[in-house]
Amino acid sequence: MRDLRGGLIRTTLGCVLAGTVLLTGCSEKQEASTSLPTPAAAPTTEALPPLGPADLPMPDEAREQTADGAQAFSEYYVELYNHALRTLDTTSMRQLSKACETCDALADQVDRVAAAGQEHEGGEVRIRASTPPYLTGDEAQLVFDVAQAPLSITQSGEPVEGQSMPEYSSTGGGGVLQWDETRASWVMTQWNVP
Repeated sequence: MRDLRGGLIRTTLGCVLAGTVLLTGCSEKQEASTSLPTPAAAPTTEALPPLGPADLPMPDEAREQTADGAQAFSEYYVELYNHALRTLDTTSMRQLSKACETCDALADQVDRVAAAGQEHEGGEVRIRASTPPYLTGDEAQLVFDVAQAPLSITQSGEPVEGQSMPEYSSTGGGGVLQWDETRASWVMTQWNVP
């Protein structure tokens, strides 16, 4: 009967010795090749011009053309809406949407309140749940549920009659985003609220 362990030990030892010889041969100092191409500098978000209001700049992760970037952008866009409710400034909402009917309607409503010298009280929107974004080329589709806190429109601190809304929740809404290469950012092209 043959002793298989002896053969296995000799084979393993032989591999270890061969590996040691190979590694020792590679450990000598050698000059680096000067003919290798220089890697091109990858664009970084640090070099990108800022987007969004100064007190709510777009986060770096929302400027990535990835599923995580699309998710971060959709959350950021909802925060832009909340910012517009507080400040009555829809500039960034409009800059970061394109042909989005719901976005335009929400921004128009905020602008009407501002033009009337009124204010919003409450109404903050938050994403309660969402599915991972589905990316196809330069487009991302998301499904998310939102909740909006009770909203009142006030004039000189007093509620305007007939201009209040109770808390609201919707399921199965979502959005469609388009990648804007020139700004290295997503833009909202559709916001569905059932």
